[in-house]
Amino acid sequence: MEKTKITKKINHDSMWIKAQFPSGANFRFSIGRSGERLAMAFSNDQKILREQMKIFMKWLNFREGETNQQRFDRIEDLCMKYTSGNQLIQSISSINAK
Repeated sequence: MEKTKITKKINHDSMWIKAQFPSGANFRFSIGRSGERLAMAFSNDQKILREQMKIFMKWLNFREGETNQQRFDRIEDLCMKYTSGNQLIQSISSINAK
């Protein structure tokens, strides 16, 4: 079984994490001087993709006392559990609903 490939880079003024799922879905999340950016390719349907991005951004929001490094570790841990973007979104949808 293939695993999700995670790539991270942390510099003094920016950091990013990229995940490539075995299903072909991928995303990249970065934090830099100009703010945060999320690029996702989980669905070919733009309406579904926009909804998936909203769900993912809600899950990504800072938690009280969390650092960016802890946030990136949380993202990596989540991505390693799933083999597709749809699985990931379904999982965090249930987390966000609580």
